[in-house]
Amino acid sequence: MTAETAAPTRSEVYRRLETEVGTLLARVKRAVAERARELDTDLAPSAYVVADYISNHGPVRAVDLVSLFNLDKGAVSRHLKHLVELGFVETQPDPHDGRATLLKATPLLRRRLTSQRERRVDDFAERLSTWSVDDLTNLVDVLGRYNETLE
Repeated sequence: MTAETAAPTRSEVYRRLETEVGTLLARVKRAVAERARELDTDLAPSAYVVADYISNHGPVRAVDLVSLFNLDKGAVSRHLKHLVELGFVETQPDPHDGRATLLKATPLLRRRLTSQRERRVDDFAERLSTWSVDDLTNLVDVLGRYNETLE
């Protein structure tokens, strides 16, 4: 094996991985900003992430969002106020703690997020149409393993 065809070292692969993950993160950041603007032109990307989380995991308390997303209490409060004003999130009393409030997604938010999700799946299907099901499955499995390892 010549130097030109030598297998890459682990360090070289780690550097390539860091570059590819960085590219992926930049794409995700851009996609989240686009999705936020689709819901409302003034919606901050971090508010979109909060809304999506509430839709998928709610009802939830605001204090849980602060710790989960490592956001300032004031920022979470502003995001939630805006989401309530837009009709995306509603509050309800916490049945286990009369002093606390739970946040839950409205049907409007659920419909809009479902519509976005369907468009994203269609986009994946189009962009990845030349990939085999085995390649797609491998990608999903490897990404899952990567995410579990970093957990």
